[in-house]
Amino acid sequence: MENLGVQWSAMVALVEAANDRALDTAGSENDSDSVGSQTAMGTKLRATADTVSKPEIKQALLSWASVAEKSAQLQRYLSKHPDTPISEVQSHTQENVILLDQATGSLAQMCPGLPAALAPSKG
Repeated sequence: MENLGVQWSAMVALVEAANDRALDTAGSENDSDSVGSQTAMGTKLRATADTVSKPEIKQALLSWASVAEKSAQLQRYLSKHPDTPISEVQSHTQENVILLDQATGSLAQMCPGLPAALAPSKG
């Protein structure tokens, strides 16, 4: 589980860098590395969920996968609709943050090493 946390943190760093580039260029260009990373993470989380027998862990992993997939969908949408109102973007983002907090919070209770793995690396 900790390995998934480390991979998630790396994906988040990639997404944040892509978002910074988009802001710097004021572009609506789809960052395929970022979207691809999120999509791949969702796939990994779903594959891991398929190997888990404990229903609570399985459900949390599936919720976590949904966050990655919804984030990728939002980025794809925004690349095609750059004039989307910020309030709409914030609403979708807030929903994802809540879902992520719930999923990782549940997993952290069952997998004590996860919070440290999710923490951004310093260095």
